[in-house]
Amino acid sequence: MKLEIYKPRKNKALRTSYRWHRFIGVVISLPVLLVSITGIALNHADSFGLNRTQVSNSTILNQYRMVPDKPIISFEDSGVWVSKLGKQVFLNGQRVTSSPGKLVGFLSDDKIYHILTSKNLLLISAKENLLIDELGSESLPENSTGIAKKDGSVFVSNPKGVFKLSESKDSFIPVDPFPFPTKELLSLPKEFESKIFENFRGDGISLWRVVLDIHSGAFFGRIGVLLADLTALALILLTLTGLYNWWKTAGRGFCKKAWPPVCEKECEVADDCEHS
Repeated sequence: MKLEIYKPRKNKALRTSYRWHRFIGVVISLPVLLVSITGIALNHADSFGLNRTQVSNSTILNQYRMVPDKPIISFEDSGVWVSKLGKQVFLNGQRVTSSPGKLVGFLSDDKIYHILTSKNLLLISAKENLLIDELGSESLPENSTGIAKKDGSVFVSNPKGVFKLSESKDSFIPVDPFPFPTKELLSLPKEFESKIFENFRGDGISLWRVVLDIHSGAFFGRIGVLLADLTALALILLTLTGLYNWWKTAGRGFCKKAWPPVCEKECEVADDCEHS
């Protein structure tokens, strides 16, 4: 049996709907393709091993702020390297403690490492690399600029003079100033730099999380989330215009066959279709 179709007469609203339907379909084709591919990947995450794969690409990690945006500051003394990245303090690439201050100087000996920052003086055991003590702003001379060792004693300098660390290592005593050796910031050896970056990143981030964030748009920040929302709205419009176009062409003919009492009454008052 031939299906009766109601063909549209010249209808401005229908022509406008067709144009918008095509335009929306072209514009969102790439976002929909991306969402579809990532959606399939997420549905089969175990098969693809997304949870077992860790991402190490610096560009991707940078999106999650897992790549440092500041250089590593380092000093070397007697073959031992102290470095600071963010608030983390490292010895030969191994994290030992944290400090909010800027790294200012470093002294190394057989028993204790003295790490000077603008906020505190950290005393680290040379054997275990463990924090022994910390002298904060209540003991440390304000705006310290350097640290040095002379005649077996530790000295700290600031714009006002030179101060000696007491034998009990809990206070500083003003002494006559003397020239401090100048220590320059050095480039950290690659092996230690790699260890610091690994520590900074931790376990990294799983590929599943990256795919999920691409799927939702969160990977691209606020703009990505906004584009994902706009894509969803565009899909709604695409669906509505598609249904409208179908109803104005083949829809009423199909409706008449399926529900004659309802559709015949509607067709009697319709002015934009004709029976064929």
